[in-house]
Amino acid sequence: MGDSIAVGIGGAMLQQSGITPEFAPGRKFLTQSQGSFAVNAVGGHSSPQILDQLNKHAGVKNAELAIISVGTNDFVNSTVNKYYTPERITQNLQRIRSELNAKERVWVLPYDPQARELVASVARERGDKTVDLTQFQPADRYHPRNYAAIANSISPLLSQLNQAQAAAPGADQQQAWVSTQNALLARSTRF
Repeated sequence: MGDSIAVGIGGAMLQQSGITPEFAPGRKFLTQSQGSFAVNAVGGHSSPQILDQLNKHAGVKNAELAIISVGTNDFVNSTVNKYYTPERITQNLQRIRSELNAKERVWVLPYDPQARELVASVARERGDKTVDLTQFQPADRYHPRNYAAIANSISPLLSQLNQAQAAAPGADQQQAWVSTQNALLARSTRF
């Protein structure tokens, strides 16, 4: 679940799994559950909207793996809206983290240095993994050029989770949610 970056990553992960993404016109929205994946991403969402969406999707809260993309739009909005202070953004990130009961969390670190540091700090606090967008060529100041490359970098994490779950005694139906800035991408699969 997340923003436009999550829309792109979610679509790329669906495609890698042989599922055709069902983007809304303009590729601004991707809300899709199919097979072992569920994506709920909206371009332009910032942390308050992501929190709201998280609370509307109970399956996200108990996912096995969450990939979370958030922060870019908070900083874009901070230039025109006094709500978006670094302290408030950090509180929202911490709330997203605490309301998400995933066993594993991966945060997508934005290109913006201030947003990246706030997101990275929440991830470090809790020992969560990160995927830094600065590893990938940007298309503009906010979005990566190649979402498939990011999905490829996340795939080993999914494989590690699958292996760990397969080795766990009595493993049942599980969900792994993958999210990005304004989109959490979810994945549920039987291990």
